[in-house]
Amino acid sequence: MPDEQPNPGPTVRIASARVGPSGKTLFIALQDVDGAATALRSIAAHPSIRVSGGAPIALSGPIWGTSSPYVLYPVAPKIAPGTALTMDAPSSWATTAAGPAPPESSRAVVVDGSPFVPSSSTAFP
Repeated sequence: MPDEQPNPGPTVRIASARVGPSGKTLFIALQDVDGAATALRSIAAHPSIRVSGGAPIALSGPIWGTSSPYVLYPVAPKIAPGTALTMDAPSSWATTAAGPAPPESSRAVVVDGSPFVPSSSTAFP
């Protein structure tokens, strides 16, 4: 019987998921398991969001680049600060330099009206 190798688990995780101050943009930053930003390589599927536990709203039209560790999605309707917002995404929805992104289920999204500033040298707040 061959030795089975343990599954090392996901190599990528979401560092931050937040709505921008306009309420019309979802920002998702990815990092490797050590906390370093990791560049996107491809997007195979798009996440969906749920406003206050409602029906899923499919996202589309991402803005990203292969040297960026984040992706921006336009959001409609506008999300007001303080709104309860969650995100779902299928397994391998995105692939980064560190590997595929794991699935997300009811992940809380920050909606506080504050700006986000991408940084390529550290994990995102």
